[in-house]
Amino acid sequence: MEVPVTLKPSYSGCPVGCGEPVVNDSAVLKRGERFDIFIGGKAKGLKAELGQLFKSNLQAFEVYEVMEWVDWIL
Repeated sequence: MEVPVTLKPSYSGCPVGCGEPVVNDSAVLKRGERFDIFIGGKAKGLKAELGQLFKSNLQAFEVYEVMEWVDWIL
């Protein structure tokens, strides 16, 4: 999908976020058999911040649907 700016999506299979995925534009964290999605993280600068929990406790098929929509709005 073409977007007007560079996006940094990320994924971690570690339930505590190894690799710091939540400082990216969008992040998917696997927690057991379920997934959480975070959006809005910023990795650098004076305004660095963690992404906010957007959706939680999703099944795998739901992640695809939500992330397609998230990448569109970011």
